[in-house]
Amino acid sequence: LGAEDEMDMQFWQTILEIRSATSKELEALRADKTIGSSLDAEVTIYADAGLGQLLGTLKEELRFVLITSAANIKAIDEADEDCIEARLENGEIFKIKVIASTNEKCVRCWHHRDDVGNNTEHPELCGRCVENVAGEGEQRAFA
Repeated sequence: LGAEDEMDMQFWQTILEIRSATSKELEALRADKTIGSSLDAEVTIYADAGLGQLLGTLKEELRFVLITSAANIKAIDEADEDCIEARLENGEIFKIKVIASTNEKCVRCWHHRDDVGNNTEHPELCGRCVENVAGEGEQRAFA
């Protein structure tokens, strides 16, 4: 099965549940002034192998779905005490850690990325924005 075959209503329902739980944690950071917007943050989702694989289907685009500058997936047994436990409607447990990004902010897309400033012709842009401004444009598959 290809990614498109796997992305049925149940897939997107699960993604929306994870996004909702993540948004709650982002709001807590926003309320205590740790971040200004969700793009100021990076999130790590700790999940079992099945849920991790499902999230991995979105690849790099998971960050766009979660509206954060970075989104990582790790095994649930790697979670530490700073993680927040969440539960899907089906009872499956996953954990979330949201932190303020330490990377520079791209002036075009406002994502905090480690490649901001790598291009001398566009020193205030991230690699994705350089590609969109001076290259052939980014190619997204899912989000």
